Amino acid sequence: MKKQIRTKKAIEADYRTKALHGGKRISEDGNVYYENRPNRSDENRTKKFEDGGGIGSKKETIKADLEKAKRQLSSAEKMNAPQSAIDFAKNKIARLEKELEEADKAPEKKEEPKPKKAAMPVKKTKEVKKEEKPKAKVPVKKAKPAKKVSVPVKKEKTATKLKKEEKFVEIDGKKYYESDKNFCEMLVRKWEGRKAAMQKANKKYKTKTISERIGGDIASAVIKTIDHVIDIKEAQIAKNPTLYIAKFEKLEDSANTFAKAIKDLLGSDYDSSEVKAELEDIEKAIDKIKSKLKK
Repeated sequence: MKKQIRTKKAIEADYRTKALHGGKRISEDGNVYYENRPNRSDENRTKKFEDGGGIGSKKETIKADLEKAKRQLSSAEKMNAPQSAIDFAKNKIARLEKELEEADKAPEKKEEPKPKKAAMPVKKTKEVKKEEKPKAKVPVKKAKPAKKVSVPVKKEKTATKLKKEEKFVEIDGKKYYESDKNFCEMLVRKWEGRKAAMQKANKKYKTKTISERIGGDIASAVIKTIDHVIDIKEAQIAKNPTLYIAKFEKLEDSANTFAKAIKDLLGSDYDSSEVKAELEDIEKAIDKIKSKLKK
């Protein structure tokens, strides 16, 4: 609900009419209610303003309240209000009459205006000068002496260049230099000799087949056996050479028979010609023995 704006005329009319304080009230019918509307209640006149004085004098206030209480009592009697309301109005009238008598006896005190408080002098704050701290001295670093850079001195090339060693070819302990007439001939000869040595070395270290190794191993075993017998039985062989030559030939036949027996195991890997070529060394060894014994 919006607060109504009161006109100046309404305020003046309200000032002439005395009203009860806001708060709890009892109607003429004896009903209790609370009144807080500004045009239906007055402020407490006993309250003082901050600068002193009051809303009105004490006598005038009591008289106004007394007249109002009398009006309330007459209206309550006319309207046949409950006895409690009538008693309340009578008690109020008696209290106000007593207060009025006391106010008449007491002399009115003129309120002297309160002296205004003297303004406190404002103390001037002393300006405190800040002591400037001495600036710390920054230690100055001493510059390091520059390192001496040694510049490498280029050595001058000697004008006289060393002569290159002359090419040569050495054959049979003799050197043939490039300036010689027969140098090219000796160079070709040296190359051919080296080529022949390489071919010989290849043959020597050539990988043998399984047939060659078998034939060679059998021939080596037989020849070693014959040489051992000749060494230990030289005198006996000399007395009867025919007997021992027959034994040696029989050993050769046994070697050939042994080699053929291996053929059944190796199959296609067995080469009879390679085995035979290796076993021929046995025959050659026996022939040498025969020639020695005939002499």
